[in-house]
Amino acid sequence: MLYDPKWEVKADPTKLETLIAWLECQPENETYCFSSKKDCLIAQYGAAHGKKWDNLSCVDLMWMGFYSIAIGERRTFGAALARARKQAAESQ
Repeated sequence: MLYDPKWEVKADPTKLETLIAWLECQPENETYCFSSKKDCLIAQYGAAHGKKWDNLSCVDLMWMGFYSIAIGERRTFGAALARARKQAAESQ
């Protein structure tokens, strides 16, 4: 069978489910610096989806609803995952 690039399913990085799936793959106890344009959660998540920090804006972050997940008191990927799952449960 021949391969057709149209068969590839691309995850929508603006969806909370996509963020949760990405967070599940990150080291649970690894910390991130919220104020770092290079190392913050959103910058790392954006880079994983081909977006550079220069292409991300505060408006994008607020629109995606990920700001409250990233800024939480505990800045580990595991804590962010818990906040993301809680937000997903509350939106159902």
